Amino acid sequence: MHSEEYYLYIIEEIGRLINEYKKITCPKAKLAIDKKLKLLGDELLV
Repeated sequence: MHSEEYYLYIIEEIGRLINEYKKITCPKAKLAIDKKLKLLGDELLV
């Protein structure tokens, strides 16, 4: 199990990526962010 700081970092990173996602129009860039968000989300579920 990870520390609380680790989970807070993951949540902050997800928030940052979502804000970045909103600004991007390139489908390939959005797909890359989708993949990162999925990986970070999976980390929270573990």
